[in-house]
Parts: sequence; C-alpha cells; structure tokens
Amino acid sequence: MEKIRFAHLSDTHICKDYSGNQMKDLFEKAGSPGVNLEKCLRELETRQLDFVLISGDLVHEGTSEDYRYLNDMICSCMPTTHVIYALGNHDKKQEFRAGLQMNPDDRSLHYVKEINGLRVIVLDSAVPGKESGNISEEQVEWLEGILLEKAPKGSIITFHHPVEWEVEELGMQITNRLWKLLKNSDVLGIFCGHTHANSLNYLEHIPQITADSMAFGLGIEGDKLSFTDKTGYCLCEINDGRLQVHYETSSPKPTAFVTFELSALKKAMQ
Repeated sequence: MEKIRFAHLSDTHICKDYSGNQMKDLFEKAGSPGVNLEKCLRELETRQLDFVLISGDLVHEGTSEDYRYLNDMICSCMPTTHVIYALGNHDKKQEFRAGLQMNPDDRSLHYVKEINGLRVIVLDSAVPGKESGNISEEQVEWLEGILLEKAPKGSIITFHHPVEWEVEELGMQITNRLWKLLKNSDVLGIFCGHTHANSLNYLEHIPQITADSMAFGLGIEGDKLSFTDKTGYCLCEINDGRLQVHYETSSPKPTAFVTFELSALKKAMQ
C-alpha cells in the first residue's frame, strides 16, 4: 500500500507587523516567526509531501491582511504542496474567511479533505475570547455522520487544543459522545497544538500528537513556565494503517528568555 507523508505544524503566530502587538518584545526575543516559517516551508517543499497540516494560531490576533500575508508566503514557498488549516484561539474566524477569500457564511471551519485515500477531518476547537477550547455539539453531530463509513486508508483528526496535557487549564475536555465516536472509529491519530511544546499522549489506543510552535517555545520545569526560542514541527508517515511521527526541532538547546511561576498562569486561567 502506498505511503502517505505529511508535515504537522502549529502555532505559527504570523503577523505582517508586530509593532503594535502587546507581545512584540516576546516575538523579538524569540526571533522572527515569519523567517522561521518561511525557512521551514521551503525545506518541506523539497520533501515532496502529500500535504502539510497547520493546527491553529495561524496568525497572532491578526487581520485579514495577515491571513493573506500567510497565504502568499505558503503559496510562494510551497507551490506544489497542499495545505490544510485548523483555527486556534488567537485566530479570528471572519478575518480568516476574508483573508482566504471564503464566503462569510461558509461553514468550512470544520471540514473534510481526502488525500490519496486518507481522510483528514478538521474540527474547530477555538472559542472566541477564550484561551481554552471546545468542540461544539453541532460539530459532533456532523462528525458522527462522517465517521459512519471508514476511509480507504483511515482517518486523522486535527483541532487546536489538546485533550491531554500536563497543564489542564490549557487543555480541553471532550464529551462522552465525542469520545465514543473517536474510539470506535477508523481514526489513526489526533493532531493538535496550543502548548508550544511537542508531546505524545494516548487517548486509550488513539495517539494525540502535539506539535511544537513555529514561533516560540514553552518549557515547564516544576512550577516554572519559560518562554524559549525553541521551534519545530512533526514529520509524519502513514503506511498500511500504521502512523509514524518524527519531531524536527529547529533549536535543539533552547534558551529561555522569560520565566514565571506556573501557578500564576493557572490562577489567571480560572
């Protein structure tokens, strides 16, 4: 059976101009997210992948112009590679639609793409004005219909917020109905972001793959949370129903430039 190869990126946080942003200093210390992403995209184009998946926080509190800027960068750096987008908590739905020239009433913030027999299911876990996420009942109802029939090479699902992470306040709870749908389906893996740190967790038999950010990293040690210059992504392969994931790291020995008490973050999230 033919292999399917793809890359999983997340949290690109692109803006055409960060000068008016509250996190301007952080982005300057981490380096340029645009430069990081452009270099990564050009490298991925040479790999002749089947597609690239970006699991949210595409831009940083941006405008439709920022989405156009991101789309132009992707089209320029990866002219032959298909890109699949999910939205994160820093994304703005109407601006995303406008920037990619979508109909304002288009419901394609959750949708399906089939690539060489693999079904890629995109859900929207972003809740406007919230750091935490949620999968709406409308999407669960829609997903139930999608999963009734198995795909030739199985399915993967992407959304922004992880279900399992060590900082529960930044994760996401899912309903029993959604969980039953997933565990009884042909889903080979769940791909998410949000944490700015790569990890692998299992929801029973289903792996949850969380990608590093392409903008800046987050490191947790004890009760300390640090912003770092670590960036990275995942290279993935599906072969005969088996999923393999390799984490690619741009900064193997990241440098922390901001550190604060993790308990303060948890309190702020309550």
